[in-house]
Amino acid sequence: MKIHLFNPENDLALASGLECFTPPKGAVAISHAGALLPMFWAEKDDQILSDIAPSPEMEQYIRRYRLQGTAVSHTEACASPSPWGWSLCSRRIFRKAGVDDGLLPDNDTLEKIRILSHRRSSIIINRGLGVSEHLIPVEASSPEEVREALARFSGKGVIKLPWSSSGRGVIRADQIADQRLDAYVGGMISRQGSVMVEPLLDRRRDFAALFHCANSTVSYRGLSLFATNHAGFYEGNIVLPQRELATELGIDISHIIKPLEQILSDLVGSTYEGWLGIDMMIHRDGNGRLQIAPCIELNLRMTMGVAAMLAAEKVFAVERVRPMLIKVSPEGVTLR
Repeated sequence: MKIHLFNPENDLALASGLECFTPPKGAVAISHAGALLPMFWAEKDDQILSDIAPSPEMEQYIRRYRLQGTAVSHTEACASPSPWGWSLCSRRIFRKAGVDDGLLPDNDTLEKIRILSHRRSSIIINRGLGVSEHLIPVEASSPEEVREALARFSGKGVIKLPWSSSGRGVIRADQIADQRLDAYVGGMISRQGSVMVEPLLDRRRDFAALFHCANSTVSYRGLSLFATNHAGFYEGNIVLPQRELATELGIDISHIIKPLEQILSDLVGSTYEGWLGIDMMIHRDGNGRLQIAPCIELNLRMTMGVAAMLAAEKVFAVERVRPMLIKVSPEGVTLR
């Protein structure tokens, strides 16, 4: 029996490094609204750690797609913990819920997960894949190092906090006035110790490759695509069978899957078990050709892409409605 926890604020908890982390109000609202999302992948005897009553819409999903799992606020000590993401904070939540300490990761493991979740892991992965050095991110620990990195990318770069979520903590250098850039970047570095500087690519499509790690081995499980509106804002993950998602993507990534499995197995296999995702990008190079950026970042946790893939298995066992998007907002879980 597993006990699932939807804690999408976990990246912020990792950034804090604290056990008693208090997320911002917006993150709390998302966490509460999506508390029962794990029912889309829970099994019959599983539990979902939540004291939130299902919304009428969620009740409808439970009936229509025969979702499983029971919401609980406390569990038996033998329940196997399955969070959205691991941190000192999520371990504390499971402890309070009654999970036995012997089933929870120790401090050393959690610190390794925290370090691997830092965006610098993308450097290791890209180099392992043989990506050209001029396309590999740079970690900078001072405003001067940020400027050096930006010069390497001809002044066109994206600056990111090492741990952040939902697109926050990400700025384009060309959208910050030169006289303000040092102060802005200095504040970011003072909060998290460094920033990542990446080349600004001519982006055409964002997507992700989804993997699972068990017994020290990482295996590819599928694709994730999401939809955006005319302004480029996230609208939800696309729920479709995997074959149709591959057709929708329209570009072959099979040549990088096996190398990624090996790189990820070596990088995280001895530390982590569970779902993970590699964010990727299709971009146009200087010659106008479409290229794959094979690792924008590593998400060492459950992702909405995985949720969409697992939801598709439940949804299309019952009906064949298209197109569908799954999203968690402060209003709840929507699938439409």
